[in-house]
Amino acid sequence: MHSDVSLLRKRLAITQGYIEFKPEDEYLFDQALLDQVIIFQQRNGLESDGVVGKLTIEALNIPVKDRIETIEANLERWRWIGDDLGNRYIRVNAADFELRVMENDTVAFKLRLL
Repeated sequence: MHSDVSLLRKRLAITQGYIEFKPEDEYLFDQALLDQVIIFQQRNGLESDGVVGKLTIEALNIPVKDRIETIEANLERWRWIGDDLGNRYIRVNAADFELRVMENDTVAFKLRLL
Protein backbone atom coordinates (compact mmCIF):
# COMPACT_ATOMS: atom_id res chain seq x y z
CA MET A 1 0.00 0.00 0.00
CA HIS A 2 1.35 3.37 -1.06
CA SER A 3 -0.06 6.84 -1.76
CA ASP A 4 1.35 6.72 -5.32
CA VAL A 5 -1.15 3.93 -6.09
CA SER A 6 -4.00 6.42 -5.71
CA LEU A 7 -2.24 8.79 -8.14
CA LEU A 8 -1.76 5.92 -10.59
CA ARG A 9 -5.47 5.08 -10.42
CA LYS A 10 -6.39 8.71 -11.10
CA ARG A 11 -3.94 9.00 -14.02
CA LEU A 12 -5.14 5.80 -15.70
CA ALA A 13 -8.76 6.89 -15.22
CA ILE A 14 -8.05 9.87 -17.49
CA THR A 15 -7.31 7.71 -20.53
CA GLN A 16 -8.86 4.35 -19.67
CA GLY A 17 -11.86 5.09 -17.51
CA TYR A 18 -12.69 4.60 -13.87
CA ILE A 19 -11.07 1.58 -12.18
CA GLU A 20 -13.35 -0.11 -9.61
CA PHE A 21 -12.02 -0.33 -6.06
CA LYS A 22 -13.25 -0.32 -2.49
CA PRO A 23 -12.62 3.03 -0.73
CA GLU A 24 -10.52 1.32 1.92
CA ASP A 25 -8.32 -0.16 -0.86
CA GLU A 26 -7.53 3.14 -2.61
CA TYR A 27 -3.81 2.70 -1.91
CA LEU A 28 -3.72 -1.03 -2.71
CA PHE A 29 -2.25 -2.20 -6.02
CA ASP A 30 -4.98 -4.76 -6.71
CA GLN A 31 -5.75 -7.04 -9.67
CA ALA A 32 -8.03 -4.49 -11.37
CA LEU A 33 -5.26 -1.88 -11.30
CA LEU A 34 -2.68 -4.40 -12.50
CA ASP A 35 -4.92 -5.27 -15.45
CA GLN A 36 -5.25 -1.59 -16.36
CA VAL A 37 -1.48 -1.05 -16.13
CA ILE A 38 -0.96 -3.98 -18.53
CA ILE A 39 -3.53 -2.54 -20.97
CA PHE A 40 -1.78 0.85 -20.78
CA GLN A 41 1.59 -0.78 -21.46
CA GLN A 42 0.20 -2.70 -24.45
CA ARG A 43 -1.37 0.44 -25.90
CA ASN A 44 1.93 2.29 -25.56
CA GLY A 45 4.22 -0.37 -27.02
CA LEU A 46 5.82 -1.19 -23.68
CA GLU A 47 6.61 -4.55 -22.14
CA SER A 48 3.24 -5.57 -20.71
CA ASP A 49 4.44 -6.98 -17.41
CA GLY A 50 2.32 -4.87 -15.05
CA VAL A 51 5.41 -3.36 -13.44
CA VAL A 52 5.25 0.44 -13.18
CA GLY A 53 8.91 0.99 -14.00
CA LYS A 54 10.82 3.88 -15.58
CA LEU A 55 9.44 3.53 -19.14
CA THR A 56 5.85 3.13 -17.94
CA ILE A 57 6.16 6.19 -15.72
CA GLU A 58 7.61 8.21 -18.61
CA ALA A 59 4.67 7.19 -20.83
CA LEU A 60 2.18 7.99 -18.06
CA ASN A 61 3.71 11.45 -17.70
CA ILE A 62 3.24 12.45 -21.35
CA PRO A 63 0.52 15.11 -21.20
CA VAL A 64 -2.71 14.35 -23.04
CA LYS A 65 -2.21 17.63 -24.94
CA ASP A 66 1.07 16.28 -26.36
CA ARG A 67 -0.63 13.02 -27.40
CA ILE A 68 -3.34 14.99 -29.21
CA GLU A 69 -0.72 17.12 -31.00
CA THR A 70 1.07 13.94 -32.15
CA ILE A 71 -2.18 12.52 -33.52
CA GLU A 72 -2.93 15.79 -35.33
CA ALA A 73 0.55 15.86 -36.88
CA ASN A 74 0.24 12.26 -38.04
CA LEU A 75 -3.18 12.91 -39.55
CA GLU A 76 -1.72 15.88 -41.42
CA ARG A 77 1.16 13.71 -42.72
CA TRP A 78 -1.34 11.07 -43.83
CA ARG A 79 -3.32 13.72 -45.72
CA TRP A 80 -0.25 14.65 -47.77
CA ILE A 81 0.79 11.07 -48.60
CA GLY A 82 -2.09 10.54 -50.99
CA ASP A 83 -3.98 7.39 -51.87
CA ASP A 84 -1.39 5.62 -54.04
CA LEU A 85 0.97 3.70 -51.76
CA GLY A 86 2.34 1.57 -54.59
CA ASN A 87 1.99 -2.17 -55.15
CA ARG A 88 3.52 -3.25 -51.83
CA TYR A 89 3.13 -1.60 -48.47
CA ILE A 90 2.52 -2.30 -44.79
CA ARG A 91 -0.56 -1.00 -43.01
CA VAL A 92 -0.62 -0.94 -39.19
CA ASN A 93 -3.85 -0.41 -37.31
CA ALA A 94 -2.49 0.49 -33.87
CA ALA A 95 -5.93 0.73 -32.27
CA ASP A 96 -6.73 -2.83 -33.38
CA PHE A 97 -3.16 -4.15 -32.82
CA GLU A 98 -3.02 -5.44 -36.39
CA LEU A 99 -0.41 -5.37 -39.14
CA ARG A 100 -1.19 -6.14 -42.79
CA VAL A 101 1.24 -6.58 -45.64
CA MET A 102 -0.51 -5.51 -48.83
CA GLU A 103 0.51 -6.62 -52.29
CA ASN A 104 -1.46 -5.54 -55.36
CA ASP A 105 -4.42 -4.45 -53.19
CA THR A 106 -4.60 -7.89 -51.55
CA VAL A 107 -3.65 -8.89 -48.01
CA ALA A 108 -0.49 -11.00 -48.43
CA PHE A 109 0.13 -11.38 -44.71
CA LYS A 110 -1.75 -10.42 -41.54
CA LEU A 111 -0.50 -10.37 -37.95
CA ARG A 112 -2.15 -9.56 -34.61
CA LEU A 113 0.30 -7.50 -32.54
CA LEU A 114 -0.82 -8.69 -29.10
